[in-house]
Amino acid sequence: MSVGGARGKRDVSLPILPKTQPQTQPPVTKTETTAPVTTPKVVPTTFQQNGVTTGPVSIEGKSAKTEHVRSSGGGLGFDTVSSDSPTVKRKEGRQASVGLDTTKLYQKGDRLPVLEGLPSKLHKLQLEVNAEFEADPQKFVDRYRAMVNAEGGVPTFAVDDSKGALRPEQWLGADGLTPEVKEFRAGGANAAMHQAAHACTQMAFVQRLDELAKLPPGDPKRNVLVTNGGCGAGKGYALKQGLSPDFKNQFGAIWDAAGEQSGLDNKWIIQEAAKRGIKVTMVYVNADPVKAFERAVTKRFDEEGRLVNTRSFAESYVDGGENMRALIRDFDKQPGELELVIVDNTGPKPTAETFTKENIHEAQGDLMNIIQAGWEDVRLLHEQLQKMVPPTMPDVAKRGLCVLD
Repeated sequence: MSVGGARGKRDVSLPILPKTQPQTQPPVTKTETTAPVTTPKVVPTTFQQNGVTTGPVSIEGKSAKTEHVRSSGGGLGFDTVSSDSPTVKRKEGRQASVGLDTTKLYQKGDRLPVLEGLPSKLHKLQLEVNAEFEADPQKFVDRYRAMVNAEGGVPTFAVDDSKGALRPEQWLGADGLTPEVKEFRAGGANAAMHQAAHACTQMAFVQRLDELAKLPPGDPKRNVLVTNGGCGAGKGYALKQGLSPDFKNQFGAIWDAAGEQSGLDNKWIIQEAAKRGIKVTMVYVNADPVKAFERAVTKRFDEEGRLVNTRSFAESYVDGGENMRALIRDFDKQPGELELVIVDNTGPKPTAETFTKENIHEAQGDLMNIIQAGWEDVRLLHEQLQKMVPPTMPDVAKRGLCVLD
């Protein structure tokens, strides 16, 4: 059937499984903040499973005015205050407001983070989706992998697409991109479902790495492509124009990164691929965030209905750019066989240049200056994007864009 996936209409046969009943969860008490703009708190709430109550564990939010400072590297990390304390604080560094703790792989039995401060309807949605996924992760991974296989070509794993495996009726719809599906996507479900979708996609991709590891040494498919870049950077277009239309066909799998993760998935992908003797080809698409946002709130909204909130959009360029600079600084220290392609999508036509561990030192200085030069503060870019929201956009879309403000 024809469905409206996260990247437009497509023909797939979706294995629609019976919906599981969400587990009952107690209400989350919101804490007051004094700063005018704060990062939503990520709080795994107390939860009854197999007769055992777990949590609560909280991650303290910080004012956006002090959170986003120049740092030497990225990674959403966690420091436990003490062995008997449930409080967990976020480390300083380039982070992401949504998604998993990428310092470790998600495994069955782990708790998914929860964004605090969402409207009640979205808060209820994320609790239900998280509980359903935590109860049986493999069911959703299998459903998502069936979707990936139905696409044909090189298996491509994208967090946004896996949201269709979590709630196919609402995210995809039986009749494609209907007004109801568009409203669901645009109204904030993108952020509310992101944590479970991130875990689902990660698990599915690791399973694909295990399959590629069984290929004989020297097989060209023992190579995965990992895309990077801010939200709406034009990664697909830039790859075709800056490299070649069939560039992606040479790989055994593709991780089509969500910009909202600010490049934080790179480290675990490199590590997991190196363990299995699989080469990683990374592509970073450099783009103008203001022009990208203009496209996102017009053409992309009209075609897909999916909107990334303005905070995550800003993080994807400022923090994502800084995380890529950090990777470039330590590129030769990364494990395994690694290649980096930088595609500049700021000019009239994308241009690309490829680097290895052996030659990247020659261009490190230039690359540091090219990647997202001019935007060093998430708060400033965030404020600029807020001013650019068209007044004619539907109210539901406006609410979705400011869902993490």
